[in-house]
Amino acid sequence: ALGVAWFYSNQFEQAGPELERAARAPETATGAHYFLARIARQRNDLITARREIERALQLNSGLADVWAELGLIQTRSNEYGAAEQSLAKALTIDPQHYAASMNLATLYARTKDPRREVQAARVAALIEKREARAQEFLRIIKVVPYGQ
Repeated sequence: ALGVAWFYSNQFEQAGPELERAARAPETATGAHYFLARIARQRNDLITARREIERALQLNSGLADVWAELGLIQTRSNEYGAAEQSLAKALTIDPQHYAASMNLATLYARTKDPRREVQAARVAALIEKREARAQEFLRIIKVVPYGQ
């Protein structure tokens, strides 16, 4: 948990050792490898990112987040066919997956795929849903004592 907190705080130097320690424990290894892959990708170290994401997939191939990250790494490596397959797997697991949908839109834009406009509309709909959920979460709840 500490490694993930450091990651989301963009403190990658502090996150790395914590995540490497978590990668040695079976119950946290998948997530640790996933976040180590994200750190490596953000540093543009696509070789390390690929190695870490493949470790995560070996441990649990049923996570949409991991497939979405692999698809992004493959897109950045100009492996467009493989990227599309990975993103399709992510969207098969979770058809509403935000990162997979965004990464697929990026892939289609990069390759000038004719499906890019339809995918952009899907992403826009997902963004709208996310914003509506965020607003609902922030709504004010008025508590009225019983009988008043």
